[in-house]
Amino acid sequence: MTRFVRVLLALTIWLTVAAAPAVSGETVYGLPRSETMVLGMIGDVQTINPFLANMRFNTSIDYHTIHDTLVHRAADGTITPRMAESWRRVDDLTWEFKLRPGIVSHRGEKLTSENVKFTFDMVQSKPEYAVYQFPQQVMLDRIDIVDDLTFRVVTKEPSSTVLYWLFESPIVPIGFYKGASEDKMAGESDGFGPYKFSKYVPNDYMILEAFENHWNGAPPIKNLVFRVIPEESARINELRAGSIDFAEQISVDIAPQAETAISHVDAKPGLRKMALTISIEKGHPALKDKRVRQAMNYAVDKENITENILSDFTAPYSSYVNPANNNPDLKPYPYDPEKAKALLAEAGYPDGFKLTIVPPSSRYGLDKEITQQLAADLADVGIDTDVRYLELGVFLERNDAKELTDLVWIGWAALTNPIIENLILTTGHVDNNSTWSNAEFDSLFKRLNETKDPEEALRINFAMQKLAWEECPWIWLWKLPQVNGINNRIQWNTRNDGYIDAFNASFK
Repeated sequence: MTRFVRVLLALTIWLTVAAAPAVSGETVYGLPRSETMVLGMIGDVQTINPFLANMRFNTSIDYHTIHDTLVHRAADGTITPRMAESWRRVDDLTWEFKLRPGIVSHRGEKLTSENVKFTFDMVQSKPEYAVYQFPQQVMLDRIDIVDDLTFRVVTKEPSSTVLYWLFESPIVPIGFYKGASEDKMAGESDGFGPYKFSKYVPNDYMILEAFENHWNGAPPIKNLVFRVIPEESARINELRAGSIDFAEQISVDIAPQAETAISHVDAKPGLRKMALTISIEKGHPALKDKRVRQAMNYAVDKENITENILSDFTAPYSSYVNPANNNPDLKPYPYDPEKAKALLAEAGYPDGFKLTIVPPSSRYGLDKEITQQLAADLADVGIDTDVRYLELGVFLERNDAKELTDLVWIGWAALTNPIIENLILTTGHVDNNSTWSNAEFDSLFKRLNETKDPEEALRINFAMQKLAWEECPWIWLWKLPQVNGINNRIQWNTRNDGYIDAFNASFK
């Protein structure tokens, strides 16, 4: 978008005076600063136990850095080989994979098919390991070992998402994890990933060291330090001072402060769809009426927020499915408060009603400014809202438990896989916190997941989007801008889906 380009061009010439960068020979956490990249992160990795790995906070650092996966998924959805060098679909229920020979873990264990079977058996052994989603998402039946480097994934029903979920499924060494206590897995590690675990102080920092014998070669930067710096202003200040090399997720309004003599803004149009998800079953009774949900979509002036709060770094989306799989016939709900009032009156609420908006206190940038404006827009059509902020950890726990009601400020599906993007709106899905349930949508999804005809899949996908767009389980908003700050000494083509692939960074 042209405004977005203009803003970026302005940022590149907006230089400020900053402290001198760290000089060669300085140390950080006892490591040579010249060999170490320090990343300022919003939240903690939470755990180094790979069986508890999920996308909360920065746990992908764990399962894509200390550990490794069978396949790689690019931000555009492209799947390529990683520890598995090839695969084929044998039949509707069976996928066969061949591992690369010669892969070893940090402690010297060879990767074989037994590691894959052990990993998936482990994640099915305890209810708390359900956050490792592969088995339930693909309806895993079993892993069949063909030989040391060949195994088969057998599902209970046809699944088109096996490769997608394998990207989020770290494979672990048996020797360290078999019989290991929870305490041991929380304080030590072994993995097949590009970095070795060195030290972890919860809610403070984690140190990783490059693994020289990684199957893909040692990563370019010898040491990584992930520091927990929740306050955005602190991340910016440390970036400007040269004490960190990466400031995660900075707000568009203060992004220019990252443009200094030693650092720059790294901004990309994001993929994550922001929304106020509507708690249809547990929220206010009015939310069960489609007309009320549509009215709220007409009530929000999305263009005003994206232009004046988000500085045109983003725009309203026209589908919850990212291009190129989005239905081109859909358009954003226009700002039309009069139509919103008419729909509310038609639904039996001419005088409106009261709701609660629940956002995390700080997660996506400008959370308070945005949610206050959303509340004001809804109030203009008679829907009075009480905005109740929750600390991020509490928010995530309560959201996972589906305890949050009425309207929830959250981002979803930073990916380009229409099966997964539609999946989160199916009845009872773990991520469907709107609790929307539609039998026609579920039936279409079953067909989408089973078909092997690309043209039929596209037709079904478009029909599902149209149905959901009209039913409004969310107040559809905009995509989250992906804005970070990076030290000029770092070369790194960051992803626009929120994954932190620091093993791809290098020094200039």
